[in-house]
Amino acid sequence: MDSLKLSAIKRCADKESLNGIFESFGISSCEEKISALIEAMGNPEPFYPCVVPSADKQCEALTGAFLSGVWKPDAV
Repeated sequence: MDSLKLSAIKRCADKESLNGIFESFGISSCEEKISALIEAMGNPEPFYPCVVPSADKQCEALTGAFLSGVWKPDAV
């Protein structure tokens, strides 16, 4: 993903703006959103306690983690 898209995603502070950025860049499928979020967060390895959830649930969980900022180095 190019740096313009990553920068725009990283600046999002709420779900509405994040969805707007996804829409403006043509990122529509859950798989594309998951990939974009993981890349924007610095490529962490997502952890799921038992079973890997559906793409919809993964997207929802990663969106929540991204918007909460827990992935940022200074969040610790």
